[in-house]
Amino acid sequence: RLTLFDIGRYGTEWRNDLMIGSNTLLATEYYRPLGTTRFFVAPRASYERRRINLFADNTRVAEYVGDTIQAGFDVGMSINPRSEVRAGYTIGYQSVERRIGDPLLPNFSGGFSAASMRYTYDDLDKAQVPTNGLLTRNSLSYYFDSAGAELRIAQFETRNFAFHPLSERNIVFGFGGVGTSFGRTAPLLQQFTLGGPFRLGGYGYDEFRASNYIQAGAGILHNPDFFPSFLGGKAYVGGWYEGGSAFESFGSANYRQSVSAGAILETPFGPVFLGTSINENGRGRLYFSFGRVFR
Repeated sequence: RLTLFDIGRYGTEWRNDLMIGSNTLLATEYYRPLGTTRFFVAPRASYERRRINLFADNTRVAEYVGDTIQAGFDVGMSINPRSEVRAGYTIGYQSVERRIGDPLLPNFSGGFSAASMRYTYDDLDKAQVPTNGLLTRNSLSYYFDSAGAELRIAQFETRNFAFHPLSERNIVFGFGGVGTSFGRTAPLLQQFTLGGPFRLGGYGYDEFRASNYIQAGAGILHNPDFFPSFLGGKAYVGGWYEGGSAFESFGSANYRQSVSAGAILETPFGPVFLGTSINENGRGRLYFSFGRVFR
């Protein structure tokens, strides 16, 4: 992330994100306050290329590659330094191409547009491994059209992290989320997903896809004081439990769960995470990441 301040006038923020790996993202947003008020405008644009895996009975049956290019414009209000509300409109183009799987599985592409409202509250005390505070992100979106589907659909999602210190070296934390499509069947690119660290870690990334989901977990982090201070931060080891389900109707929800353990190292360049998770069927996963863990 590269952020430039006071471009054009005092108080502006031009944020640019680059992610390289199995998924690629290039995004930019220009945040500009309106006069001396709490209101702001935020034009934005992004390009994303990501893998989309389809699973059946714990087996990957297809892999797609999806490209999304989009532009949008938000207006909003900074309620206080830790929270904001914004509304916006997004228009873009998506294409999805099958790379692995049955040749009869279709490719598709097309334009999309959506209106959204979002509320964010963030009072976490640290950027890498928080010790206290709450982060909540909430969005209500309405898709006027979507690639591969001729339907209009509304969706709501909330994602939350909370941290609280138990002692000088121990932190308890909780996390989770809820997403719904209000009784409609979401198209592939608008489905909610579960699978991966802090989203049912005992399963593969995005192993579960559906129009609705519920997921939550809790755990503890411990700072053992053995990480060299010259590297710029602390080390934490911890364990957590999580459970949840992605489903089309609540009656068909199949509860999944996993237990995880890992280590997080704070460095001058960002946190390094190494962990493992095991699900209720005894299947395990190993994870390594460099960059934001809890946000």
